[in-house]
Amino acid sequence: MGAIVCYSSSIKEKLLNISHNALLKEGAVSETVVKQMAKGAVQTLTVDWSVAITGIAGPGGGSPDTPVGTVWFCIHGPDFEWTEKQIFSGNRQDVQSQSVSFALKQLHRVLEFRNKHFEQQ
Repeated sequence: MGAIVCYSSSIKEKLLNISHNALLKEGAVSETVVKQMAKGAVQTLTVDWSVAITGIAGPGGGSPDTPVGTVWFCIHGPDFEWTEKQIFSGNRQDVQSQSVSFALKQLHRVLEFRNKHFEQQ
């Protein structure tokens, strides 16, 4: 149905209904925020499933607690939510490419598992 790409916190708040407090307390690259992004995408786009990715691709922007290459993922669907943090290496394009590849592989696994599970019932 669509995609939402938002780098700024204010757009995350407006389009995806991300909590201002979560952004301030935990930062944009956090499990709480990625969950809210995925849920917000489901609501905004009126879809059943969404994949959210938030991270620091570099070259700058990292910190000791959240180094460049840190990426949080969330897949949100009916009665389902999965999150995971990965730390990738390489330049900005490498981190972005690895992030998209990882997210799509995880989505494929989730949907494949759910399809097999429902076929058996």
